[in-house]
This record gives sequence, structure tokens and C-alpha cells, in this order.
Amino acid sequence: MNTIMKCFLILFIFSILITGCNQNEIKEEYINQDKKSISKKSDHPQDSLYFSLINSIQNDTSLFLASSLNYSSNFGSTHNSTALIDDKNIIHQLSGIEHDSINETTFDFYYLNSKKRVSTELIYSYQKDSNYYHQIISFYDTSGSCIYTGFKDFEDLNLSSEKPYLIADFSKRMDDQNTLNIIQQQGGFETNFRGFFTLEFYNLNFIKVGANDGFYSSMLAISEETPLIKKIRNNPDKFIGKPLILQFTNVEESDGFAYQLLLEAKLKP
Repeated sequence: MNTIMKCFLILFIFSILITGCNQNEIKEEYINQDKKSISKKSDHPQDSLYFSLINSIQNDTSLFLASSLNYSSNFGSTHNSTALIDDKNIIHQLSGIEHDSINETTFDFYYLNSKKRVSTELIYSYQKDSNYYHQIISFYDTSGSCIYTGFKDFEDLNLSSEKPYLIADFSKRMDDQNTLNIIQQQGGFETNFRGFFTLEFYNLNFIKVGANDGFYSSMLAISEETPLIKKIRNNPDKFIGKPLILQFTNVEESDGFAYQLLLEAKLKP
């Protein structure tokens, strides 16, 4: 090989090495830029695992939405819940909303293999001069222990995702039992017969259900005087406290009045 060919070969190999180095630098720079562009949603080092779980459940089109009755308490607060369930009735997400004279509080729970792994509590205060939201998030390990609690405050709900959670100086293990009781009609949210009520302005008759302690109750408009409804109406004292199985739908009138419409009622065996 002559001298000219050797020089050409050396230059060719050198150019390949330079190109390779440049490509690696570009690739590395791209990776670094990509990492910098990722906005962490909290200061927990492994938060992506938990937020990925939230996203996967929220975007799972195979899940079904189940809604509870709307309950009112003797103190004037209202309570309801929804759940995303699969075809085996296993709950993957559970949400509950509580209204009182001061706040609206929304609870969300996310489950993996029927174990609670994430919970959030969002509080909206009515009595502030401007919109004010306070949100808490907690992550749980497979044993149910709370391993992280974070918080954030914001004024615009649409921009809440842009603000990360900061670690709280306390650990909050949020209890999902009350929200479960609402969706499952258990505990203080049973659907025992409690009486009848008439709303003359809308010409609607309602059946009242709730637990026998009378603290929480729910009202359903009667769509049809079925044999069971007639039987209960003819002898209400006999059926007070008897558990009912209810099917219902939500209705909203043109003037905005919303209520629950009873579709079917059965005595629980």
C-alpha cells in the first residue's frame, strides 16, 4: 500500500471516529435535555411508579363506572362516591365527594391487586376571598404502610398538575372505609326503608332510605307505584328499618333541579 493510500485510510478511519463521537455527544445531549424537560410531580424519588398507576387506571377503557346514591347527613353535609370496577367487580379506583358549609372535599383511592397504593385528598374552601385548593397525596407499600405524604396549594384547578407535591412534615394514611361504605351501601349508608316524602312543587313522591340510626339518608323519586311500594305505603310502620335493594338513575329537570329516580325496589332477603 503506497503512502497516499495509507494517509487516505487513516483520514477515513479518523473521520468515522469523529462522526461517531459527535453522534454520541448529540445523543447524550438529547438524553440530558429530555431528562431536564421532565417535570417531576413530587419530590419522592420513585413517584413515577405511583403516577403511572394512576394514569393506567384512569385510561383503562375496560373498566366500568359505578355510582352511589347521594346521601345527606343530619348536619346538612352531602356524600356520594363512584368507583371504576372491572368485570369481576374488583375496584381499581374509588372516589368520594363530601360537601358541607365550609369545604368541598374529594377523596381518591387507587388500587393494585386490590391493595391501596395511592390516595389523594383535595379540599376546596368556599370561605376564601378567591379560589383556594389544598391537596394531599400519600403513597403506600404492599403492606399498606404510608411511605410518603406530599401536599400542594393552588388557586386554579386546571393548572394544578403543573405544581409538584412537596413532602409534608406528617404522614397521612387516608382511610377508604367510609367511601367504600357509600358505594357498597354498608355501615351508616345502608338502604333501609325510613319513610316517604312529597315534593308538591314538582308533583313528586319520594322514598327515604338510610341506616337505622337515621344519621345519613337518601331520597329517591318514585317512578311507579309497584306492588311492593304500595304494600309499604299501606303499612309503613311494618317496614320501617327493613333493608331494600334499589336500582336508580339520576335525572335533571330543565330548570336544573336534579334528583334520583327509583327504577326498582326489592326487599333484601
